[in-house]
Amino acid sequence: MLDSTTDDTMLERLYADAPGSQEETLRQKIKAMPDEWERRRPGRRGIMFKALTNVRPAHLADPGLFDFAELAPGAASGAALDHTGPENP
Repeated sequence: MLDSTTDDTMLERLYADAPGSQEETLRQKIKAMPDEWERRRPGRRGIMFKALTNVRPAHLADPGLFDFAELAPGAASGAALDHTGPENP
């Protein structure tokens, strides 16, 4: 469950507070985000690490599993997001 301040809102604030001349400040704020997430929701780092260990080729836009070259720019295809099959019934 997300807190009242969502991650998207945090990123919007970061960009609003960081004009081009403050690029290093933006990097520092982004680097601090996981610490803030962990402070607000203990265990979140572990959840993110566990999620990374569960990545499958289909999650990485594997061209061997889907012909991404044939997608029209801006077109969304349900086939690319279809997780049904032998590994994901």
